[in-house]
Amino acid sequence: MHFSQSAFAAQTTSQFFIVGCPETNSVATNGGNIAATINTDTGALSTSLNPGFTITTNNRGEKELTLSAKANTSTTTQNAIFNIGSARYIILTNNTVLPPIASLTDIKTGSPTAANNSNAIAYAINDPTNIPGQLSVAYNSGNKNWDLEVTHRGSTSTSVTIPSGTPLSGTYSSDDEAGSYKATITLSFNP
Repeated sequence: MHFSQSAFAAQTTSQFFIVGCPETNSVATNGGNIAATINTDTGALSTSLNPGFTITTNNRGEKELTLSAKANTSTTTQNAIFNIGSARYIILTNNTVLPPIASLTDIKTGSPTAANNSNAIAYAINDPTNIPGQLSVAYNSGNKNWDLEVTHRGSTSTSVTIPSGTPLSGTYSSDDEAGSYKATITLSFNP
């Protein structure tokens, strides 16, 4: 007698893949007007400045960001944002003939004297755009910047506006030399 034993094996099998998707957070510039001309008689900006940003995250939770601005001086880079009461200002400095730090210090006192702040001019600046349910914005008077909190997964756009108009009194005069006046505005995720 001969018995045969048969072996039976599964005809199909399954595998699965596990692939991790890391958290991604990014900020990109998103248009807006970033150039104007200064009226030589009044110091007024010819048009509003309104740089825009797009915030993107794949996180469902809350993510914190900081919007700040820096201006160059003859020795270092300084915070360009300050407030007088509830009004906020940004200082633009001459990029051709850099001012001393003392020019920014004088402006930030809240009662500037034009002869003491050559090559630095302050303009009003509005809070960044607040978007209910997606982006909240709060001015941080201690750090002189804005704290933002994004609660929206995907892309969210915001901008900050420097309205056209005259500068803060006592910050524009014939002591301000010809050149390109600027500040660098930065929006970044907090670590």
